[in-house]
Amino acid sequence: MIRVAADEKLILKQNDVTLTGWAAESRVYAEDPFRNFLPSIGRLVKYRPPAEASHEGITVRNDTGVQEGGEISIHYDPMIAKLVTHAPSRAAAIEAQATALDSFYVDGIRHNIPFLSALMSHPRWREGKLSTGFIAEEFPKGSPRARRKARSRGGWRPWAPRSTTCSASASGRFQAN
Repeated sequence: MIRVAADEKLILKQNDVTLTGWAAESRVYAEDPFRNFLPSIGRLVKYRPPAEASHEGITVRNDTGVQEGGEISIHYDPMIAKLVTHAPSRAAAIEAQATALDSFYVDGIRHNIPFLSALMSHPRWREGKLSTGFIAEEFPKGSPRARRKARSRGGWRPWAPRSTTCSASASGRFQAN
């Protein structure tokens, strides 16, 4: 039950809630960013997410509902995971996100991990000079760096299916509980 909905008093007051650190989130999708982000269906032959950990003020969390050998179906959302990092500074959260994305391994379907990794290293992204037109302005034909990364991992092929959604965000402040 949500206590406040039952007219119960909240234990904390707004002033008791403090903001500490920064977070970055990447939504890992079974999509091909070089084919207009169309879904990629098939079996997750390999699924090796980065290790979840909290060390020296940096936290890596991977929220997922898939497993190796599972099927990515046309009938459901092609989200594979939400990868979240938290650190004392924005730059550290983004750097932790880039490192975590680089240690992700997915095979069997096309995915947006190389694209998300390219976002994390983009100067405009790192500076926080973002708008709703960022991806269209900075990656009108996909990202050459992302293509190189994907090819080196064996994860990008020009004939892959297309997708309609890509979500990646470097959020503002994060409330640690």
